Amino acid sequence: MAPYLITCSLELQGEDKSYEDFARSYAAQAIFASFVVADVPAMPDSSRVQPIIQSIWGTGLPYEAAHIIPLARSCSSDWIDVFIPLVVAVTGQSLEELANVLLFGLYRRFNHRGNPVREWHSGLLHSLINFLGLPNQKFIYDDDPSVLLLPLLTVEEIMTWSGESYRCLIIAQDKKTMLSAGFSAAVDEGSEYFCDVDSSSEDVQSAFRVFTVYQRMMTLFLASKDLKDPATSKKSQLCQFFREFLRQYPKPMIPCFDPARLPQMLVVCLNFKGTPITLPGQSVHHGGQQARARSCPHPFLVILRSINAFYNMLHRLQLWPAWADRLAAARPELQQEALVLLPSCVDCSPREPDCLCCKAAVIRAAPQRYPGLSERTYEAAADVLYMVRVIDEEEARLILEARAGDDEEHGAESGPEQVAGDNAGDTAGGGRRPSAVRDGSGSALGPTPLSSAATAVGGRPSLECPGR
Repeated sequence: MAPYLITCSLELQGEDKSYEDFARSYAAQAIFASFVVADVPAMPDSSRVQPIIQSIWGTGLPYEAAHIIPLARSCSSDWIDVFIPLVVAVTGQSLEELANVLLFGLYRRFNHRGNPVREWHSGLLHSLINFLGLPNQKFIYDDDPSVLLLPLLTVEEIMTWSGESYRCLIIAQDKKTMLSAGFSAAVDEGSEYFCDVDSSSEDVQSAFRVFTVYQRMMTLFLASKDLKDPATSKKSQLCQFFREFLRQYPKPMIPCFDPARLPQMLVVCLNFKGTPITLPGQSVHHGGQQARARSCPHPFLVILRSINAFYNMLHRLQLWPAWADRLAAARPELQQEALVLLPSCVDCSPREPDCLCCKAAVIRAAPQRYPGLSERTYEAAADVLYMVRVIDEEEARLILEARAGDDEEHGAESGPEQVAGDNAGDTAGGGRRPSAVRDGSGSALGPTPLSSAATAVGGRPSLECPGR
């Protein structure tokens, strides 16, 4: 993320291959179409909450098990267009209907109250490959974008991934950022969760080239699509304005990484351990307790998350003069907002989110805002956040239908409880809930401004971890 690495430019051309053409070429090989099913074995109930995800390194450090694609339909609806080209190999319904089944799951039964029930393990949003177990995600991706994860995979390996182990290059501004992001485990020599790679190696150089391929594809995608509901928040308005800028600005020269400027050094890579992916039709009902799984997100989702962080960094630090000037002239009131390329749950409905996980976080953070809140609802919200058990449909309804009073004294933006070890709070919506990693004295460890970067690409830092 060091700004001095951003010295090249992409130029969008009319003859460029579209994102749709790019995605369709991998549709038959990608695992995503396997989530589109017409029939699966009947199961006793459906999982309304996230799988029990451990942190990316599997230790007892604080972390958030955050959905990369947000759980709420109002937020994830803009993701549907990303996946429509990836279901072209499936027949029987319109592509948009198939993409809906892919993301949200198959609903073909009803419970005793007449509410639809999602079939077990259907819906990419609910799959363990849609979760990133990483602390401080709101800070390092939105407030002060300071970390990127670049898979050390080829374009084809990313699109055809089906649960194999892979490595991710950690690009961070300096050792303080590495600490605040929770990567303090990187100091453990011989840790199975990290490895060192020479910056001049072909794997590292290729990772930057692959990132540029996806940056180009997703930029073309954003320029071709309007946000479905751009008026819901200032972040959504900024996202829509950014898409219009990409479409209207003549031949935009878009900043991108120049791997040739990497200094000779050892860089830190994160080892994502492979994970079995349970698909619809392969489902086994586990009862009220789900098995724990170390975070191993799909590399395609990881790179989309990093593209978002990259553009947000350009925006925050005004490293793209054409964009900064256009925004200042036309929409100056949006200059301080985070640039979110695809909306998150809290962006669409910050006060009363319709994501079960986000709503549980709000209830636990400020129960005093909810007159008449029952103990059952409050405890069920804790079970959602701490992933203790799969709550039932009635408890989910109580959480989602809880309404706050009119008193704004406590504010709507309170963050969720965050706990260490196995009882990890979920922040949903791509991790955009406020939180902080705490040191032993209870003080928040926030990231250093990216512009003060003194080191390059997460080179092996000498980290101190107070109070760990």
